[in-house]
Order: sequence, then structure tokens, then C-alpha cells
Amino acid sequence: MLDVTLNRNGRGKFTFAWLGGDLRFDDKAVYPVFSTLWMPKGGYYWDQSGQQGTLLSTVKQDRMRTGSQLAAYGRDALEQCQAARLLKAVDVSARRTRPGSYLVDLLWTGPSGDSVAETAEV
Repeated sequence: MLDVTLNRNGRGKFTFAWLGGDLRFDDKAVYPVFSTLWMPKGGYYWDQSGQQGTLLSTVKQDRMRTGSQLAAYGRDALEQCQAARLLKAVDVSARRTRPGSYLVDLLWTGPSGDSVAETAEV
């Protein structure tokens, strides 16, 4: 299954990848993973099951964050994409970079067997 290829710009933000005026596509599933990670769980009307998305948006205070909690939210996003058969193997870890800031390392294997490693700053 192909979806839009995303590249990180110089500031770490994702942008669409273009080639000669046309969008590029790949099967690394970066877009579904990050859209699932940042989507509030049960936050959309069309999600009748209330199971899509993660609880990442509920973490508001820096003192209430823990690495294991953030890793669990990342794992939830990857497992939802795995259940949709967009990913094969998944792994997640979180590390604190400074007070109130974590990096969630997301590792997965796409359908074609390519390993993908991305990081979300929380």
C-alpha cells in the first residue's frame, strides 16, 4: 500500500516529497504512523469505535509525563497501524532530553521489509 512520502525539512518538520511537480509515494507508512500518534483517541465523529488515535494529547503538564507513558502511547499508535496491516514489526522507546521534553523513538518494518526509524518530540 503506497502513501505520500514525507521528508523532514531543516527544522525537523515534515513536508511532502515532490519529484518533478508530482508527489512521491512509498510504503514506509510514515504518514499513517504520525497521524495516528497525534490524533486524539475517540476525538472524531467518524471513529465510531473510539479506538483510533492515542491519549498523547491528554498529557498537559510536564511533571505528569513519564517515559514509559509516552512509549506506551507510541506503541499504541504503531500497533493500530500494525493491525491495519501497514506495518510488520514495531518497537518504541522514550528518552528524556531535558526537563519537560522527551523524544519518542519509533521503529518499525514496512510491508516491503524496509526498516524505518523516526522520532517524535513531545
